[in-house]
Amino acid sequence: MFLDADLVLVMEKEQKAACEDMLPTLRGRVFLLGHWSPGGPREIPDPMGRSPEVHQAVFEQIRDATLAWVQRLSPGMP
Repeated sequence: MFLDADLVLVMEKEQKAACEDMLPTLRGRVFLLGHWSPGGPREIPDPMGRSPEVHQAVFEQIRDATLAWVQRLSPGMP
């Protein structure tokens, strides 16, 4: 599946490194989902086992990061 991907989005730096170690040809195609976050690339933490408030905060980070990617990949979109 990775071999056919133009872009692979991951949440944490460790995931990025694991993907690139598993398949070195992915280098340059694996990015943090939070790559376009204000202030530079940002990891998005795993909320597993955390409070509902943490889950909500992570959801908002994922939503914002996804919208940032959509804007970068589709510049004409609002």
